[in-house]
Amino acid sequence: MPNKQRSSVCSRYRLVPGLLVAVAALLLPGCEKGANRVSLEGAVSVNGKPIENGAINLVPIIPTAGPSAGAEIVAGRYSITAPKGPVPGKYRVEIVATRKTGKQVPDMLLPGKTVEGIEQYIPDKYNVKSRIEAELREGENRGVDFDLKI
Repeated sequence: MPNKQRSSVCSRYRLVPGLLVAVAALLLPGCEKGANRVSLEGAVSVNGKPIENGAINLVPIIPTAGPSAGAEIVAGRYSITAPKGPVPGKYRVEIVATRKTGKQVPDMLLPGKTVEGIEQYIPDKYNVKSRIEAELREGENRGVDFDLKI
């Protein structure tokens, strides 16, 4: 291929990455840091009793186009600030929680030692197979509570 033709072909392909970035920026509004994100807070309990230690994760449901968001659950409460929060829309909610088992198990960090074991006790239907949904609106979302039944 003559140099002139090769140069023309190469310059066309140099445009492709820039074009892809521009298209992605148009298709994913709200994904940039802090843009249109919302805050939320609430309580999480199991059979009416607050979860002492756990985590909550919100995964966008199509057509919601935005980031997932999550927070630690402490003493039955969680809070996500707008800069780290999701965008308005519909989300699948995943909840996990741990508790001590009362049994001694080998310490993975100190061979020969034992520690009290912990277990994740929330059923899959509330986390990896969750069907819990939450609809978040613009601004502050307070009282986004969940009482799991197990």
